[in-house]
Amino acid sequence: MCLKSGLRAAVLGGAVAIALLGCADDPQPMPSVTLTPDATTVALGQRVTLTWTTRHATSCTAEGAWSGSKAANGSESVAVPLTQARNTFGLACTRGSRTARAEVVVTIGPPRFSMQELPLNMAIDLNDAGDVLGYREFMRDPVVWTRAGMLRVDVGGPWCPPGGTVDPYWVSAINLNNARNVLVRVHWGPGLDTSCLVALGSQPLSGGELPIDEPRALNDSVQVVGRGYSGSQLGVPPPRNEAVLLSSGQATIVQPIRGQAGTATVINDAGVVAGHYEIAAAGPVHLFRYENGVTTDLGTSAAGGFPMPLGINAAGTIVGVLELPEGSAGEHLAFRVRGGGSALEALPDLGGRWSMALDVNDLEQVVGTSALPGAPDAWRATLLSAGTLYDLNDLVVAAGGITLTDGGRVNGAGQVLAHGCDAEGENCRPYLLTPIEAR
Repeated sequence: MCLKSGLRAAVLGGAVAIALLGCADDPQPMPSVTLTPDATTVALGQRVTLTWTTRHATSCTAEGAWSGSKAANGSESVAVPLTQARNTFGLACTRGSRTARAEVVVTIGPPRFSMQELPLNMAIDLNDAGDVLGYREFMRDPVVWTRAGMLRVDVGGPWCPPGGTVDPYWVSAINLNNARNVLVRVHWGPGLDTSCLVALGSQPLSGGELPIDEPRALNDSVQVVGRGYSGSQLGVPPPRNEAVLLSSGQATIVQPIRGQAGTATVINDAGVVAGHYEIAAAGPVHLFRYENGVTTDLGTSAAGGFPMPLGINAAGTIVGVLELPEGSAGEHLAFRVRGGGSALEALPDLGGRWSMALDVNDLEQVVGTSALPGAPDAWRATLLSAGTLYDLNDLVVAAGGITLTDGGRVNGAGQVLAHGCDAEGENCRPYLLTPIEAR
């Protein structure tokens, strides 16, 4: 017969040890467990090492932010979940019918950045190496800035017919991948426009015109998405107003319903595509995802609106901006659809009526811009990291009087490409923000 039972707990520094007491007349010893992290605050993407010891336990099971069966004593390096700042790691250890539990909390701290002014008038894109696609002279001289020097995006020669001695009126630089291939749209003169890929790195390209009227994005597999196909593969007349994917010389219409206006705007390295399309002529506009040959209609918000995907990561998480119907409480709203999901969720903002999500990386960090409350013309660059929205200006060390107004791109290393202006709102330039190691 059980005479009494109870609970005993002890806190030892950063470790918590809890022993559940069984019956006082039970001859079996009671288990106990101590769990200790090597750090209680980490940077996003960093791992934590958990060490545990037990007495009188025969088996243990991880709970909370980790999982699986564990030995009675051990140490393990574990990933800290990316989507929330506060994460609880628990361990339940047993002997017979008795269980002891311990838990620790590991917090993802706010990131900190150094800031570097770039020798560009405008920046367009950022790859994982920290190379930046932009302009020295507006719309005429696209370049790629690297730490080793500047690379000119030469659209002449074999890359973009007509080339040769013809100078373009303007060159729209669109995307830069990790192999330093650049996607451009060139206007040579009245009625003469070409979409092209220009290779600045070692990856070979065949060059020449791409049969797409409005290119939007390029991935590391040299797949291109956009709007309007001008080739002959998909029939006559070609579909000049639909969302298209170009891959290995093949063109595929990727929107759910053929014959309506649509645009594919983003693509990840696995070939997952997102875009928007009209579900009927001049009708509502829906978001869509194309993956492994299957197109899924993701709809729009309950209030309606025009969803524009602007970023996608390896997990398939889509971010962008929702242009709300006239008369709505806001005008532009940052949104996200998580990888594998279908629900369009509004992202937090700084309190103004406008917000935009412009890119997302594999750490699930989202960069964008948001208006301040009561000041619709006052914009601030934002970073959503581990579930917390930050004004990027609060995270920069030694900003030198510069106010960052938009966070345009974020790469796999957590670097942010942003634009900022001086205290008078003038001398606006692009800046590269690089994370400062937290530990």
